[in-house]
Amino acid sequence: MSHAQTDTESATSSSLMERQAQRPGNLAHTLTWRYRLFWAGKYVGSGVLLSLCFSPCEWSWFAWIAMIPAIWMGACQWERRPLLGGYLFGLGHFATTMLWLREIFVLVPLLLGGVLAIYPALWLWLSQSCYRNLLRSSKHDLEPIADPTRPQPRLSCPKALLLAAMISVCWIALEWARGKLLSGMPWNQLGISQWKQTGILPVAAIAGVSGISFIIIAY
Repeated sequence: MSHAQTDTESATSSSLMERQAQRPGNLAHTLTWRYRLFWAGKYVGSGVLLSLCFSPCEWSWFAWIAMIPAIWMGACQWERRPLLGGYLFGLGHFATTMLWLREIFVLVPLLLGGVLAIYPALWLWLSQSCYRNLLRSSKHDLEPIADPTRPQPRLSCPKALLLAAMISVCWIALEWARGKLLSGMPWNQLGISQWKQTGILPVAAIAGVSGISFIIIAY
């Protein structure tokens, strides 16, 4: 059987399955949308969780846990769409933490959040790129086809520490860019959320707010 015949039969079979899934009474087609909503909700929820460490709630300890879901799902789980996931994370965060700007116009928080979400999107994409490059060994590069049944390799302790440092540096760099580019929007840097925590504030005297942000992400 030629490759053309095989491709034609595969396309026909796929089209038939799609039509069958969309028949009245068949709920299989709703699973895709439910999965997409759940997938998007995880990132948006993580961003909203991060907003709780800023005003008006100012629950500073949320900063230490809110970043974990985004990093784990987007950077360390081979997410196929890290840019979109990071964008939804940023949109959920900035749209809620800038909610007080609705006094200017009701859509300002959403519009401003849509612009600022570009930075978390780039951060999550860079974080996944760092993870993939550290995970890939020279032996794996020489293999023509990866075995999907083989368990995924894990980072060694030194590489895991290096990954934490690289992810933190990416966040700080993009946080700096957010405060400088396009007239700058330096509001609500991650380290500012810890202004009540006297135990970590001495770090700011040496490394500034970025030093505190680095510790939170690396933690």
